[in-house]
Amino acid sequence: MSAEDQKLLELAARAVGHEYDEMTECWSSDGIDWDQWLPLEDDGDSFRLMVSLGIRVNRVNCMQKTICFYSRHREIIQFDEQSNCDPCASTRRAIVRAAAAIGEQLEGKK
Repeated sequence: MSAEDQKLLELAARAVGHEYDEMTECWSSDGIDWDQWLPLEDDGDSFRLMVSLGIRVNRVNCMQKTICFYSRHREIIQFDEQSNCDPCASTRRAIVRAAAAIGEQLEGKK
């Protein structure tokens, strides 16, 4: 996994209250541990991330891209991700990028 992807996952996890335990290499929240939390690769993980944060997704097939929106307190976060050959992968990445932006905002408020 690239360092950029790792950082995206860490920020996205913080957005939904997960913490990464470097000792066990697991994500946890409220005492629940996951062997793997892979929203960049797993449709179910990215879907749960999208739903829990209220991220809206729009797939624009004619432009071969996915657009994610998140709005809170009149601020809008938008991420476009080109799909190339795999529209599901681009959708997962757009969701994780939007979640990471939310996590970054939360991190800045600490």
